[in-house]
Amino acid sequence: MAEGVLRNKLIKNSISHIQVSSMGTDGLKNAEASSLSLQVCLEKGIDISNHRSRRLVPDELIKSSLILVMEVVHYEYLYSFFPVVKEKCYLLKAWPSGGTSKHNIKDPMGGTKNVYKKAFKEIDKSIERIFPQLLQKFQND
Repeated sequence: MAEGVLRNKLIKNSISHIQVSSMGTDGLKNAEASSLSLQVCLEKGIDISNHRSRRLVPDELIKSSLILVMEVVHYEYLYSFFPVVKEKCYLLKAWPSGGTSKHNIKDPMGGTKNVYKKAFKEIDKSIERIFPQLLQKFQND
Protein backbone atom coordinates (compact mmCIF):
# COMPACT_ATOMS: atom_id res chain seq x y z
CA MET A 1 0.00 0.00 0.00
CA ALA A 2 2.80 2.43 0.87
CA GLU A 3 4.38 2.18 -2.56
CA GLY A 4 1.00 2.79 -4.18
CA VAL A 5 0.19 5.77 -1.97
CA LEU A 6 3.55 7.46 -2.59
CA ARG A 7 3.57 6.65 -6.31
CA ASN A 8 0.04 8.07 -6.63
CA LYS A 9 1.05 11.28 -4.84
CA LEU A 10 4.07 11.71 -7.10
CA ILE A 11 1.94 11.21 -10.23
CA LYS A 12 -0.72 13.65 -9.02
CA ASN A 13 2.02 16.24 -8.53
CA SER A 14 3.64 15.52 -11.93
CA ILE A 15 6.88 14.40 -10.30
CA SER A 16 8.76 11.83 -12.33
CA HIS A 17 12.35 12.13 -11.08
CA ILE A 18 11.71 10.23 -7.83
CA GLN A 19 11.61 6.45 -8.20
CA VAL A 20 9.67 4.31 -5.75
CA SER A 21 9.90 0.56 -5.31
CA SER A 22 8.90 -1.94 -2.70
CA MET A 23 10.67 -5.04 -1.41
CA GLY A 24 9.69 -7.48 1.31
CA THR A 25 11.57 -9.21 4.07
CA ASP A 26 9.34 -12.29 4.12
CA GLY A 27 10.64 -13.87 0.91
CA LEU A 28 7.44 -13.79 -1.14
CA LYS A 29 8.09 -13.26 -4.81
CA ASN A 30 5.65 -12.09 -7.47
CA ALA A 31 2.56 -12.29 -5.25
CA GLU A 32 -0.31 -9.92 -5.96
CA ALA A 33 -1.43 -7.38 -3.39
CA SER A 34 -4.01 -8.84 -1.03
CA SER A 35 -7.66 -8.35 -1.93
CA LEU A 36 -8.17 -6.13 1.11
CA SER A 37 -5.19 -3.95 0.14
CA LEU A 38 -6.66 -3.63 -3.34
CA GLN A 39 -10.10 -2.74 -1.97
CA VAL A 40 -8.89 -0.17 0.55
CA CYS A 41 -6.62 1.52 -1.99
CA LEU A 42 -9.30 1.56 -4.68
CA GLU A 43 -11.71 3.20 -2.24
CA LYS A 44 -9.16 6.02 -2.03
CA GLY A 45 -8.67 6.20 -5.80
CA ILE A 46 -5.39 4.30 -5.88
CA ASP A 47 -5.03 1.28 -8.17
CA ILE A 48 -2.39 -1.17 -6.97
CA SER A 49 -3.61 -4.09 -9.08
CA ASN A 50 -0.28 -4.25 -10.95
CA HIS A 51 1.74 -4.56 -7.74
CA ARG A 52 3.77 -7.74 -7.33
CA SER A 53 5.85 -8.55 -4.27
CA ARG A 54 9.61 -8.70 -4.58
CA ARG A 55 12.30 -10.13 -2.42
CA LEU A 56 15.06 -7.89 -1.15
CA VAL A 57 17.56 -7.00 -3.87
CA PRO A 58 20.89 -6.25 -2.18
CA ASP A 59 22.32 -4.10 -5.00
CA GLU A 60 19.13 -2.06 -5.15
CA LEU A 61 19.15 -1.52 -1.39
CA ILE A 62 22.76 -0.37 -1.47
CA LYS A 63 22.11 2.03 -4.38
CA SER A 64 18.93 3.45 -2.83
CA SER A 65 19.08 7.01 -1.55
CA LEU A 66 16.42 6.43 1.10
CA ILE A 67 14.81 3.31 2.55
CA LEU A 68 11.55 3.69 4.44
CA VAL A 69 10.22 0.75 6.43
CA MET A 70 6.98 0.20 8.30
CA GLU A 71 8.15 -1.51 11.48
CA VAL A 72 11.24 -1.58 13.70
CA VAL A 73 11.62 -5.29 12.96
CA HIS A 74 12.11 -4.44 9.26
CA TYR A 75 14.79 -1.88 10.14
CA GLU A 76 16.55 -4.39 12.39
CA TYR A 77 16.38 -7.07 9.70
CA LEU A 78 17.90 -4.79 7.08
CA TYR A 79 20.58 -3.55 9.42
CA SER A 80 21.50 -7.12 10.44
CA PHE A 81 21.99 -8.32 6.88
CA PHE A 82 22.92 -5.04 5.17
CA PRO A 83 24.66 -2.82 7.76
CA VAL A 84 25.72 -0.45 5.00
CA VAL A 85 22.10 0.80 4.70
CA LYS A 86 21.83 1.92 8.33
CA GLU A 87 22.42 5.60 7.55
CA LYS A 88 19.63 5.72 4.95
CA CYS A 89 17.01 3.45 6.53
CA TYR A 90 14.17 4.95 8.57
CA LEU A 91 10.72 4.21 9.85
CA LEU A 92 8.19 5.82 7.50
CA LYS A 93 6.23 7.23 10.40
CA ALA A 94 9.36 8.84 11.92
CA TRP A 95 11.50 10.02 9.00
CA PRO A 96 13.63 12.13 8.94
CA SER A 97 14.36 11.38 12.60
CA GLY A 98 15.10 7.98 14.10
CA GLY A 99 11.95 6.59 15.65
CA THR A 100 11.05 3.75 17.97
CA SER A 101 8.45 1.00 18.06
CA LYS A 102 5.82 3.65 18.82
CA HIS A 103 6.35 4.71 15.20
CA ASN A 104 5.49 1.28 13.80
CA ILE A 105 2.81 0.93 11.16
CA LYS A 106 1.60 -2.59 11.78
CA ASP A 107 1.48 -4.86 8.76
CA PRO A 108 -2.22 -5.51 8.17
CA MET A 109 -1.65 -8.90 6.52
CA GLY A 110 -4.22 -11.35 7.83
CA GLY A 111 -6.32 -8.64 9.45
CA THR A 112 -9.82 -7.40 8.80
CA LYS A 113 -10.71 -4.65 6.38
CA ASN A 114 -10.70 -2.20 9.29
CA VAL A 115 -7.11 -3.21 10.07
CA TYR A 116 -6.18 -2.47 6.46
CA LYS A 117 -8.01 0.86 6.61
CA LYS A 118 -6.08 1.79 9.74
CA ALA A 119 -2.76 0.90 8.12
CA PHE A 120 -3.71 2.85 4.99
CA LYS A 121 -4.61 5.88 7.08
CA GLU A 122 -1.27 5.78 8.92
CA ILE A 123 0.66 5.33 5.67
CA ASP A 124 -1.25 8.14 3.94
CA LYS A 125 -0.81 10.51 6.88
CA SER A 126 2.92 9.72 7.07
CA ILE A 127 3.45 10.25 3.35
CA GLU A 128 1.50 13.50 3.46
CA ARG A 129 3.72 14.66 6.34
CA ILE A 130 7.03 13.78 4.69
CA PHE A 131 6.15 14.69 1.10
CA PRO A 132 7.59 18.24 1.20
CA GLN A 133 10.80 16.89 2.76
CA LEU A 134 11.06 14.19 0.08
CA LEU A 135 10.70 16.81 -2.64
CA GLN A 136 13.39 18.93 -1.01
CA LYS A 137 15.76 15.99 -0.50
CA PHE A 138 15.41 14.82 -4.10
CA GLN A 139 14.97 18.14 -5.90
CA ASN A 140 18.24 17.80 -7.81
CA ASP A 141 18.06 14.10 -8.62
